[in-house]
This record gives sequence, structure tokens and C-alpha cells, in this order.
Amino acid sequence: MKILFTVRSLNIGGTERQIISMSSMLLNYGHEVEIARIYPNGDLEQNTGITLHNLSKNFILRAFDIRNLFINGNYDVVYSFLPNMNLLSSLVAKTINKKKLPKIIWGIRSSSLNPDDYTKKVRFVYRLEKLFSNSPDIIITNSDAALQEYIEKGFPRKKIFSIPNIINHNYFKNVSSEKMSVYQEFEIPNNMKLIGVFARIHPMKDHMNLLRAISKINETENIYKNKIYLICVGGVAAKEEKSNYYKNLLEFRNLNVKWIGERKDIPRLMSACDLTVLPSDSGEGFPNSIAESMSCEIPIVATNIGDSKKIIKNFGKIVPIKDSESLSNSILEILEMNKNTLKKISSEGRTSIINRFSEKIIYKNLMNILNKNTK
Repeated sequence: MKILFTVRSLNIGGTERQIISMSSMLLNYGHEVEIARIYPNGDLEQNTGITLHNLSKNFILRAFDIRNLFINGNYDVVYSFLPNMNLLSSLVAKTINKKKLPKIIWGIRSSSLNPDDYTKKVRFVYRLEKLFSNSPDIIITNSDAALQEYIEKGFPRKKIFSIPNIINHNYFKNVSSEKMSVYQEFEIPNNMKLIGVFARIHPMKDHMNLLRAISKINETENIYKNKIYLICVGGVAAKEEKSNYYKNLLEFRNLNVKWIGERKDIPRLMSACDLTVLPSDSGEGFPNSIAESMSCEIPIVATNIGDSKKIIKNFGKIVPIKDSESLSNSILEILEMNKNTLKKISSEGRTSIINRFSEKIIYKNLMNILNKNTK
């Protein structure tokens, strides 16, 4: 099978990393894979061994670029990601003779989006995606939460399926030997507990809720008062740097917090943490950082958004969104947990991730859907 993925870029991000993971998986099973993107030279492009195509930044010219790929690429499947690319794939498909047309798959990656976090233009594109949702052959979400939400929105039930993300457990594994080097890199005192947040800076990730939770802990007489150090790993878009949300985050200068931007050594940083937190209040489908943290045998506290609860099961803590009190209590529960109990839970959590989200499992799910719906 020959597959073309289309995406905005291959810069570091959850969707982009999944495209690379899926491409690697398909290559391992003997398929041909190519990727077309608008913005070249992304951080994830290095050493992939995948054929890459450039797409124009101009919408009209980009449509012609994709049309030429459709006609000349001899693809069996074109798998697009996110609303703009989804719509463009379906639009271009309408202009091509059906005999030469590959099967079109839309990739949907989010659920419970807060419209207030996005511009009118973006909201309009999401409405268009719904309007044309009957045009692709298959729609694949990465979470059961998104599957149910989009069915309720009116997307065609017979065409939409859920396949969770691949978690590379051979890459995301505990490297506790690096803990001291991480502490030294960020000049963290040895008596501090380290919490990590692995999420881009965006209102839906709700870093503010976690900062408030840590502030609550610091207002108590608990032994962890002023003994928590927070690292926030993730990029910030230029528009977010100018937003009040980002400026308000920086007001928490009295906390031991460091904003370290995008990093490529995620397993090293995760393994140095005593626990990780995902405080999102919207937008999550399958939160990679939860499963990756569990794969690294690091305890996780997350808000009840998307498929977070299904991923974590009994191997971490789930709290309501925007509830800093519950978040602070759950953080303390894990920090105060018996070390042997915590080690057992963390080890079993990693096994659970391997059993549910390994490459072999996801490949089987994908092929079952493709074989039944692309003939």
C-alpha cells in the first residue's frame, strides 16, 4: 500500500510526532510512505528516510500541488491531518477522475475545544469541516471522546472510527540515571520535588490551574511547602507570547518554575520528575504526554478531559478541570505515597501502555479499518 500524509509542518507537536510514528510503523510493515507539508525543515524531518514533498504557502497553488500529487503519485490512500488539510484533500478529490483517485482519510486530533480560544477564521474552518464531513472515505479520531463528540455533531457514523496514538515504549522508557544531570542543568536544589508539564503554552493547556495548585500547597504547613520545582516543557507561539494569558503565567515568579521551551530529550526530562501533570481544560483527544509519562514509569495527575481517564485507568490521578484544590490534593497524595507502592503502580502503568498502544496493536487496528472501508 502506498500512503501520502498531508500536514502543515513537521515541527515538534503531538500530531506531527504521530505522523512520524505512523510513517515509521507503516514502513516497518513494508508499505510505501510519503509526506507533503507546507513548511519544510521541521525538527522532526531529520533522519526519517521518508520521501517529503513541498506544498505552496498560497492556498490556490497548494491545491494544484496536492492535485498533481494525487494524479501522479499512484497513492492508494491520502491521509490528511487537521481541518485545513482535511478540507483541501476533499476539495481536490472532487476535481479528479475517480479511477485515479486515492481513498481519502481525514485525521481528527482534538475534542472539547473551547471556541473562545480560537479566532473567527478558525471557528469558520471547523464549521466547514462538519459541512463537508461526508466527503472523505474514512474519518479517524485518536480518542473515543472525539469519536462520540463528532458523531453527536453530525459527522457520518458509518465513516468515523477511533484509533489511539502509538506510544514508542522503546523510546519512552525510564532513564533515572539522568535525574541528577537534569537537576544540575536547571540548578534545582536536591531537596526539591520535581514536577513536569509537557504541553505547549496555550490557554487550553491551563498551566494557570497548576500554578494555582502549587501556590495552594505553598500556603499550607505541609512538608512540601516551597519544596516543589516545576519545569514547563513546550513551545509558545508568537501570538501567545503577546497574549494576556502568557503574561499572566509569568506573574507567578514567586514559584520555583522554569519555562524551558521545546526539547527533544523528553524521556530524560520525564524520568527526572517525581510526577508529571497535564492540567488541560479543553481540546484534548488522546494526550500523548500522559501515555508517554506512564511509559517512562512516572506518576501522572491529569484533568478529566478527552481520553485521559481511559489512558490512566488506576495508574495515576484524575481531577476535574479548573479545580486547583483537587489538583493540589492529588499532587500531595502522590508525593506522600509509599515508595514501593508507587514503584509497583508505575511499573504496571508502563505495562498497560505497552499492551494497549504499541506499534503492533495500532497497526492491526488501522489495517482492519482500511481493509474494510477502502475496497
